[in-house]
Parts: sequence; C-alpha cells; structure tokens
Amino acid sequence: MAPTAPLGVIAPIQPRRSSSPLLRFLGFGAVGLVVFLAGEALLYILVQILHLEPHLAYLLQTVFSIETSFWLNRTVNWRDRCGSIRHQLVTFHMAKVGTVLVNQALFACLLAVHVEYLLAMMVCTAIISGVNYVANDRLVFRDHRVTPGSVPEGLVRELAPPPDGGSRVAVVIPVRALFRWWHALVSPTPE
Repeated sequence: MAPTAPLGVIAPIQPRRSSSPLLRFLGFGAVGLVVFLAGEALLYILVQILHLEPHLAYLLQTVFSIETSFWLNRTVNWRDRCGSIRHQLVTFHMAKVGTVLVNQALFACLLAVHVEYLLAMMVCTAIISGVNYVANDRLVFRDHRVTPGSVPEGLVRELAPPPDGGSRVAVVIPVRALFRWWHALVSPTPE
C-alpha cells in the first residue's frame, strides 16, 4: 500500500510511466466524454432553465469545457510529461483560440440552417477533437525533460580538465546554438 500524506497535506500525483499512444488516446477520449457530457448538461441548464440565448450559453459552456479539459488531461493523460504549468496553460489557451473561433463559427452556421443546438454541439465537438488531441500531445504537454542526445551538438561544450586534475566544467554557448536547440524543441517531432 502506498504511503499516505499527513492530514491536511495534499499528496502529489505520482507520475506514471509513459503510456502507449493508444492508451493516451483512449484516456483523451474518456476525458473528452466526461467534459462533453458535463458541457451538454450545462448547455441544457443555461438554455432551458436559465433561458440564456443559445450563442451566449454555448460560449459559456465552451469556456467551462476548455478549462475542465485542461485540468483533467493534465492530471490524467499527460501527467508523465514534465513542464511548467504556466507554459502549459499559455500554450493550451493559444492552441484553443483557433479551435474556439472555428467552433463558434460552425455552431452559428449549424444554427442558421436550423440544426438543433445540442446536435450542433455534438457535430462541432466531433470535428475539433482530433485537432485538440494532436495539439495537446505535440504542443501543450510536450515533454521538456533534457535527455542525453536531446541537446544539439554545440550547445554544451565540455572543457578539458584543469592541469591540476580538477573536475570538468560544462559551458553553455549562447545565441546560435541556443536558437537551434529552441527551434528543435518547438518543432514537431516525427514518429
């Protein structure tokens, strides 16, 4: 049995080993289903019970779903990836800007041709889900751990040990090598 944290202390989530792409995709689908069902319920409540205009209700539901999706995917599907939460939040929201705009436009078009609003939400969700998975895997929750061979040659150079037998020193060579390393970090990785 795993040790428990003392009363009043929140134990950190233990990262699991890297999951296979299939397991991660299935987990993404499960999170998506939970977020979708919660979003459908919220949209129904906003439109049918609180009598909000469907476009405004859909926008509010979208914000709720985006934030819930980030936190669930971070803690369930990509918890084995290292990275700053600030960086992940910023990248996640930047990736969402485009999909939200497309989602809102598509939703408006479907309502304009008299598609029922809950069905319109299902269509929008189905279309955007694949884009969201790739964005999460390749951009938002990209692993930022430095592993042997992941730093391009020329970024770090080891100096020869001093004549008196002291230890080696690593020196970071800035600018050009750093730019190449950053470019390699943010470029999509082939599989």
